[in-house]
Amino acid sequence: MSFSSLHKLVAYLIAALGLWALSLGAELSPIAMALIGVLYVASYFVEPSAGHKARYARAWNVALLVFLAVEVARGIIGESAFALGLEFVAFLQISRLFNRHTAREYHQIAVLAFLHLIAGTVLSTELSYAFVFLGFVIVTPWMLALSHLRREIEGNYPEEPSKDRRAVANVSRVLASRRVVGSSFLGGTALMAVPIFAMTGALFLLFPRVGLGFLSFGHGRSQAVAGFSDRVELGGFGVIRANSEVVMRITEAQQSKVLPLAASYRLRGTSFDTYNGRSWTRSPIATVYPGRTNELFPITRLPDGHDTSLSISLEPLREPVVFLPADTVSIFVPMRTASGIGRPRSIVISEDSEVRYRDADDVGLTYTVYLAPSRRALPEHETDTQIYSAVPAHHERVAALARTIVGNASTAFEKTERILHYLRDSGRYRYTLQQPDIGNQQPLDAFLFAAKAGHCEYFSTAMAILLRAVGVPSRNVTGFLGGRYNPYGNYYVLRQGDAHSWVEALIPGVGWQTYDPTPPSREAFGPEEGSLRVLHEMIDALRARWTERVVGFDLGAQMKFFRSLSRLVSGSRDPGHQRGLSPTDEAQAEWSNATRYTLIAVVALVALLLVARYLRRRAVAGTTTQLRTLPLARATARTLYEELDHALARAGHARPSSTTPLEHAQALRAKSFLGAPLVDDITHAYVASRYGDQALSPEQIRVLREKIAKLARPPT
Repeated sequence: MSFSSLHKLVAYLIAALGLWALSLGAELSPIAMALIGVLYVASYFVEPSAGHKARYARAWNVALLVFLAVEVARGIIGESAFALGLEFVAFLQISRLFNRHTAREYHQIAVLAFLHLIAGTVLSTELSYAFVFLGFVIVTPWMLALSHLRREIEGNYPEEPSKDRRAVANVSRVLASRRVVGSSFLGGTALMAVPIFAMTGALFLLFPRVGLGFLSFGHGRSQAVAGFSDRVELGGFGVIRANSEVVMRITEAQQSKVLPLAASYRLRGTSFDTYNGRSWTRSPIATVYPGRTNELFPITRLPDGHDTSLSISLEPLREPVVFLPADTVSIFVPMRTASGIGRPRSIVISEDSEVRYRDADDVGLTYTVYLAPSRRALPEHETDTQIYSAVPAHHERVAALARTIVGNASTAFEKTERILHYLRDSGRYRYTLQQPDIGNQQPLDAFLFAAKAGHCEYFSTAMAILLRAVGVPSRNVTGFLGGRYNPYGNYYVLRQGDAHSWVEALIPGVGWQTYDPTPPSREAFGPEEGSLRVLHEMIDALRARWTERVVGFDLGAQMKFFRSLSRLVSGSRDPGHQRGLSPTDEAQAEWSNATRYTLIAVVALVALLLVARYLRRRAVAGTTTQLRTLPLARATARTLYEELDHALARAGHARPSSTTPLEHAQALRAKSFLGAPLVDDITHAYVASRYGDQALSPEQIRVLREKIAKLARPPT
């Protein structure tokens, strides 16, 4: 591959990485991204002719001004200024790609791509940013080295070939050469990515964490999951059953046993109390801030030695709900770092047992739940239960069916069990995601008496209203049910398709009990695994590690790292308080160790910078040497010209190091130097032999040496 083709390819690689960084966070609309992609591809095949460069550049400058005016107008009418800014900087890069003529334009392409990478750091914390960054680490040394070489070539060779056939070495010919750079250049330059990556890792570990969200706009990553807002339309829940997007990951604390591929985690999210015949809503419910001990929030009590635990990593959701198993007694939520300060999370619990966090960010929530050994009922708060007993108007037929089902049952428990059996176990109803068009019918009438098929929201709504019709307070609950084991991450995954709906009934003297009227056949309608399931699991495991180890690396994790490093170096495995240190002395010791290791790391970082600088100079020097020894060059030609240089220096006309041989010959002619014609002959012979296809014969070498000797003689 020629030098110009390779430089062009690398420039398009780094530009693509920059544009990819701009696309992170979903700020750019699909139309804008498609247009950018089309222009990016089209620019690769556009090579403007040299004779029209000025007019071509002016046309693009006008296009930039027009585009800027359009973006300003769109901003005035209310479109997102941030998205418009991203569109404009993307268009700047497209403009440079269409106008890549010299080393200066290629340098501008690299600078714009780097600025796009910086923008990407505030657009997304997803794993995709890691791939963009890794691509930059590899491609940037190539781009810098090639741009430097191109600048040297353009500065040392004429733009156009000389009319003299012997002056064959010009910029176009050198750029078209396949010998300027090769595989050894690419491999050697790629090795520079190692110290760059090490330097970046050191900065990541040492730079003080200011806290997640400090530079993040928080756009584009949170998921909208049906069933967890303030309103749920009946019939809107089943559309996500086939959605495989990950919502949370669950890790069991005790993993000595063989874990099954599928699990049945039931995690409660939101409950709804009011049904108007077509949708569920939540009434305003009082909330309380639970007492906490450092980062531990008791739901019913503090954990004890008999409780088990689960670690849950929750993706950021539009509704910041904390999903909990029914037998949760406490939750442990690590502090978040904001502006360099560790702050406890803000956890609130409503009287209907819903748990939320009020300091949502673009990262989600990681927490540990402590579970009681035996299943417990949700508490019955001292509130008016009439709201959980209301049956909407025009549901007389449903109420009559409820009375028929319960028959002579007298207790709330008996009524609940009979309705549960009728819907789930009798075989009268089946689970499906395909809903018929019910027109103006009431959804429950259509489900119970006509279609007799539906998804979980129909079953839970039917049971809740049937219970209310016979005097048992109930509410509709949404959450997640399921779990698929990921062997690469050693955790269970719950996806949007695992969202589920069930019922909580108030049993006097016991409390709120969970009942799931959906038939077991629901499990056959889970998210599609597909032939790429293994690949998806591997990518999700990488994404989980990225979120945990990189995105979640806050000040607390940084100090924990230094503590672990201190104990490793000192050979101690026990915490400071187990060594007899007071908390104050332990903190001082940790900071002292952190300072010492920081200095060590800084020294290592400086060493890496020196190594990177050495490798870069070596790569450029090696390539420059290769440039100076083109395939048709002859060692004799260089020796002859060195002899000429010495002769001219003795004659008082030394060639400056920044002047090429042809330029020096032209300068001597301009000075009317008597030996200028002789210098021209020798210079042209040297250039033709070294850069052209004209090897010097022994006779030509003899004649040239005689001319050089004649030039060196003082005039008589």
